[in-house]
Amino acid sequence: VSIGAGENYVYTAPIDHQDSVLFWYLQAPDDGLENRALSALTGQIISADFFEELRTEQQLGYIVSAFVWPLLDVPGVAFMVQSPTASAPAIKQAADTFLRNIAVEGTVTEAQFLRHRHALLQEIIQPDKNLWEESEYFWREIARQQLDFKSRDLLAEAVSTISFDQWRDWYKRVLIEERASLTVVAPGHLGEVPGGESVTSPADFQAGKPYYERH
Repeated sequence: VSIGAGENYVYTAPIDHQDSVLFWYLQAPDDGLENRALSALTGQIISADFFEELRTEQQLGYIVSAFVWPLLDVPGVAFMVQSPTASAPAIKQAADTFLRNIAVEGTVTEAQFLRHRHALLQEIIQPDKNLWEESEYFWREIARQQLDFKSRDLLAEAVSTISFDQWRDWYKRVLIEERASLTVVAPGHLGEVPGGESVTSPADFQAGKPYYERH
């Protein structure tokens, strides 16, 4: 499904559990190589700090994670928290505050950005450790119809060309100002759900939205 800029959907999953669980997905504007590279860089930059802030400092949950979450070639960034004490709206508010703080000038310096970019590049281009990993890569490329088997090299090249200012502008626009947002929530014993346009049927939601074609 292609989620439009500014759209905010919320689906309450029918899970019988006492904990609050929030999975917040912010989709990139398109499935082009540049957006895939920018999403991957964002996941690299924020993942450790998100865990530190919400898990270690605020102690909002025992499962806390932020990561790049591509669906085949469609990139996005996701945040996941499971908490026995905090409500789902409180978790989302904390995640939102974290994202906005990252956007404040000086929170992420250019030197930090360059270190993260280098680390991501090393991760992308590192050789497969064994035949299993190599086979997984080939099958993934076949599933995506990337039959020249060069997507890893192309992604590394795209990441290497992204500047600090380019990343900051993209981050502010995609993760703050023009979010394409889908939240899946299990409210737990507190029974609270974040605001947004309610999705009652995933099948109807899929049927009523534009979508990316699988090539």
